Amino acid sequence: MRRLMKRLCTRKNEVIAALAGAAAVFVLALSGCSGRESAVLKIYVDGSVVGDTGLLAEQFHLQYPEIELEFEVLPQVRHDSVITEEGISTTVDSDSLAARTAALQRQRTAIMAGSSDGDLFLVGGGLSQYDEYNGGALLDDPRLLTGNGALADLSAIFEGKGALDSRAYVEPAFSAGSDEEALYLVPLGIGVSCGVIAEADAPAVQALGEAENMMDFFSVLVQQYPEELGNLSASWNLPFLALSHPAVDKLSRTLYAEDVSYQEAFDICAELIAADAADKGEGNGSALLMQSCHPYALGAAAQEAAGKSERDAVILPVPDEEGGITAFVEFYAFAPASSGNVEAAVTFLRWMLGVEVQSLGTGSANAAMLNTATFFPVRKDCLGTALAQHLGDRAESLGETLPESLVMLGERITAVRYANRYDYELFEAVRQCKENPDTTVDEVMEPLLAEWRLYLDE
Repeated sequence: MRRLMKRLCTRKNEVIAALAGAAAVFVLALSGCSGRESAVLKIYVDGSVVGDTGLLAEQFHLQYPEIELEFEVLPQVRHDSVITEEGISTTVDSDSLAARTAALQRQRTAIMAGSSDGDLFLVGGGLSQYDEYNGGALLDDPRLLTGNGALADLSAIFEGKGALDSRAYVEPAFSAGSDEEALYLVPLGIGVSCGVIAEADAPAVQALGEAENMMDFFSVLVQQYPEELGNLSASWNLPFLALSHPAVDKLSRTLYAEDVSYQEAFDICAELIAADAADKGEGNGSALLMQSCHPYALGAAAQEAAGKSERDAVILPVPDEEGGITAFVEFYAFAPASSGNVEAAVTFLRWMLGVEVQSLGTGSANAAMLNTATFFPVRKDCLGTALAQHLGDRAESLGETLPESLVMLGERITAVRYANRYDYELFEAVRQCKENPDTTVDEVMEPLLAEWRLYLDE
């Protein structure tokens, strides 16, 4: 990775539903008028992150008429939700679930066998992709495909004519998907565990900002907002998302879930759940709100905060175990080793990483062609405007501190990681403790830990 980085430094649901069902192929012959022979780039797309493929191709074609884009949308699972007296009941359409499961398995097999017909994949990251309601994820552990011959090298994004400057991006963004020689996974959107406090000048803000690690951060929360801890129970997973390592890392054969940092996260989680069980979630109006950091969630939280205070709201990221800030990848790309069009894939990804697309502007085409509510850009110079642009006219009520704190967040990120299936299994196990207070963390985790130890020994 050191060698590669040296090279680099030198030069929700409506959109998904509209794309659901059997895979639809969109062939966009937009380059015929150029008079030159077209390169055809076939892209498999996850509807959770890409909205209007036609608009995406149209905008790209304005700058690169010599490249023809051919999209195939991976099947999405259809859901039906009904509001009952007990709450919201969701049922999954079995046919669409089976179609997605089969399509993902075909692609996994083809990618590993070196026979995929796709030149590029645009897929969602994060934990929700592993939910059975979503039909599972394309890759159980994206990092396992780095350096094993299954993926093509995309480091040319930062090399040669038209190269991007890696310094414009969240600094470690490309490290997690690369080895010493090549770049395999390209992050296009990220999220961060964070909080929103309505009063940007509240005494707790400085103390939280100076917290040296995750335990210090939550200790300040306990001291400054004791009556609002119950409100945080809905975000019980944030301590785990803040950590810089996954629960299970097959590449290094490390079971981080047994480390002290994870034990501390379990303790924090237990305290939040206990506070909720004690009915301490009324709060005192100070608008402490914890959210996974992406425009949709933060926009809602910030507006609620603005309604409780005339002062500006501020975003406070949860530090990881070392005191840095860890971002998790919500949207990324990769090219199979069988791709016959890596050069065109590099051109397309340079465009996706450019200011025009990364700015995620509500008033521009990219607001419709990408599901921009679910991730923040990886370009540091776009972070400050992303939330305001997503909110549009509603952003005026949030003041200036909120986007400024996002700019600072981009400079503070020290690690970027990809979620894997084992992170999801951990979250689902701990969720049992929240739903059943009589169940302890040790009881739900011990079977998983035993299973993971066997997996790492394989």
